[in-house]
Amino acid sequence: MNTVVDQAIVLKRLEYGEADRILTVLTKNNGKLSVIAKGARRPKSKLAGGIEIFCVNSISYINSKNDLKTLASAQVAEHFSRLVTDLALSTAAYDVLKFTHQYTEIVCEDDYYSVCVDALRSLQLGLDPNLVTVWFGVCMLQISGHGISLQNDATGTVLRVADTFSFDYSDMAFRVDPNGAFTAQHVKLLRLCGQVHLQNLALVQNVQQLAADLKPIVLDALKYNSHVNLK
Repeated sequence: MNTVVDQAIVLKRLEYGEADRILTVLTKNNGKLSVIAKGARRPKSKLAGGIEIFCVNSISYINSKNDLKTLASAQVAEHFSRLVTDLALSTAAYDVLKFTHQYTEIVCEDDYYSVCVDALRSLQLGLDPNLVTVWFGVCMLQISGHGISLQNDATGTVLRVADTFSFDYSDMAFRVDPNGAFTAQHVKLLRLCGQVHLQNLALVQNVQQLAADLKPIVLDALKYNSHVNLK
C-alpha cells in the first residue's frame, strides 16, 4: 500500500452514499486528484475537519491505479477564516477556486497551486478583492498560455502612453480607441501583475480604482479562455 503525503486545496465536494464525500483537490506536488473521504459526514469523523474549503489541508491518501484515491488522513494546516465571514472576500475566493478548477481540467501545471494559495492568503490578509482577482486572473492566463498582450495592441503596434484603449477578447489585446475606458496606467498594472508579488501591488498609486476597472475584463478573459482550454 503506497501512502502519499501532500498539501491540498479543496476545489469541489460531492456527497456520496450515506456518509462519504468525494473531493476534487489541487495538491502542491501531485497535481489535481479525486479522493474519497469515507465516513467524512459522520459526526465523529477524523477526516471532516481537514477537508474544508478555504483551507490549506495536510492530507495523506492511498495511491492506486484508479482515478479515485482513498483519503487516509486530513488536517487543517492553514485556515482562511475571514473568507467565510466577509462577502466580498468570499465571492473573490470562490472565483479563485472555480477558475483554478476549470484551468486544471486538462493540464495541471505546478504553478496553479501556488497562485491559488497566494490569492487565498492575500484575501485572508484583507487585500482589495478586486486587485486579488486581477492579479490571479493575469497569472492564470499566463500559465495557461493565453496571457494578455501587454506590449503591442491588437494590430501589433506598440502601446503608447498617450492612447486610450478598449479590449479585444479574441486577440487578448488592447485596441486603440479614442473613447476607450483604459489607459496606460491600466496596462502598467497588468504588467506588474506578472512581475511583482501580489502584496506589493497594493503600493501602486490609485491601484484600487485601476483594479476595479480591470476586474470585469479579466474575469471575462478567464471565462473565454477556460472554454478554449476545455475544447
